Amino acid sequence: MERPAKYIASSDAEPPRQGEIISGLVQVRMQLDDVGLVSARAIPLIHPFAIVLTQDCDLEQHVGRIKRGEEGNLPSVLFCEAVLASHLRETAGGKDIWKRVRQNKDERYHCLERVPAELDATGAGINALGIDFKRYFTLPTDEVLERIRRAESRRRAYLAPPYSVHLAARFYYYQMRVALPDEHEIEQTPAV
Repeated sequence: MERPAKYIASSDAEPPRQGEIISGLVQVRMQLDDVGLVSARAIPLIHPFAIVLTQDCDLEQHVGRIKRGEEGNLPSVLFCEAVLASHLRETAGGKDIWKRVRQNKDERYHCLERVPAELDATGAGINALGIDFKRYFTLPTDEVLERIRRAESRRRAYLAPPYSVHLAARFYYYQMRVALPDEHEIEQTPAV
């Protein structure tokens, strides 16, 4: 039996999708010394890879409104920074943690297998990536779309369902965690 494809090559004919890998995404930050000033120095931060976490329906609705000449209704797109899995392995902790991380059994991290060249819109392929769910950010939707239109940022491939749903569910589960002031203590009672 043939394995179903985990990725689909991105297409500029459709809006960006949840679970889509974008390369060269630029995030402009303000120099901290300039906070409160009218004119601020911009510091570009280039994300070699980022993955879209905003839902498809919100992205489709925004792009559809723009195509009809209306104003878009999605202020920002939510992304997670993605790094080469080899880099995540170096930073995620010891051998025991990495074993859980690479199998997507650690709630904070998610790994994606490599994207074959034939499923990458650029034809280059992408090595395995790793995501730390603490490393998320937003960018203005229209800015993202314009950077893609100008080919400053490249849409590469997106996760096919159910892999895209799995990634989103894991991300939002991690964001829903609750810090407890104390762990539960379970008393051992003698067996009856």
